[in-house]
Order: sequence, then C-alpha cells, then structure tokens
Amino acid sequence: MAKKQEKIDLSQFNDLYDTPEFKKELKEAKENKFEEIPEDEYTVKLVKLEIGVSKNKKPNVKGQFKIVEGEFKNKLVFYNQSISSGMGVHMCNEFLRSLNVFDEDEIEFTTIEDYNDLLLDIVEETESNNLEFAIDYTLEEYNGKNYGRIKVLETLD
Repeated sequence: MAKKQEKIDLSQFNDLYDTPEFKKELKEAKENKFEEIPEDEYTVKLVKLEIGVSKNKKPNVKGQFKIVEGEFKNKLVFYNQSISSGMGVHMCNEFLRSLNVFDEDEIEFTTIEDYNDLLLDIVEETESNNLEFAIDYTLEEYNGKNYGRIKVLETLD
C-alpha cells in the first residue's frame, strides 16, 4: 500500500514566482532553450561565476557566459570545474587568470568563502568595465554526454 503523502501548503511559494527577477529568469530560459552550441570561437560576456555543489556533493565553480554576436547571440555557454582536489583548484585558478581581470597573484584564497568572494569580484569587475572575452568553445564527451569547454583567447575592452 502506498504511503499517504503529507499535504503541503504550496501557497507559501507564490511570492517566489511573482517577482521581476523570476519573470526575467524565466524569459531568458525560454530564449535559451538549451540547444547545443557548436564548437567555434565566440565573443562572450561573463554573466555569472559562483561556487555551487555538484551532484556528488562536492564544491564546484559554475560560470555562465552569454554570446554577444552572431547566429547564437544571447545563447549561454557554461563553465564548470570541480574544486574538490588540488588539481581542480589549480585548473580553475588558471581559467580565472586567463580572464585577465585581476593580476595573477590576486587569484588565491584561504577559505572557500574567500574564493566565492573572488568569483563575485571578478563578475563585478567585468560588468563595471564592460569586458568581453574571445573564447574557443569545444565539446568533450564524458559518460555519453557532451560538455562544453571554454578556453579564453583574449580579454576585450
């Protein structure tokens, strides 16, 4: 016999969906439809860079870049890097340095909170200086799925 599900008052979530931020996010999601972006070079703006938690409960850095011109204008490409190992942090640091937003020696941290602050500072700096990036976007297959890899070719003012 199936266990009876406890009644949840869903009305408590209504305010979440009736905000300008949510409506904007929903509109962007509709426009981006998550179609696979082909391998190529693109000019992009950094939209988001933050620490998240992967499916296996490990910390990772998640980034979003919006393509600013061409056939795929306004589509998103994503950066994901596990930072649960020394190699993962090193690879992420090299990526952050390739953005050329801060001096090389400023890409460091003591705590995970410091690292998240660094990521947020990078986003703020790119927004305030209207920076764009020329990237080489490639796809790598892992466990039967394609994952995008971003290599920064140049920082554009």
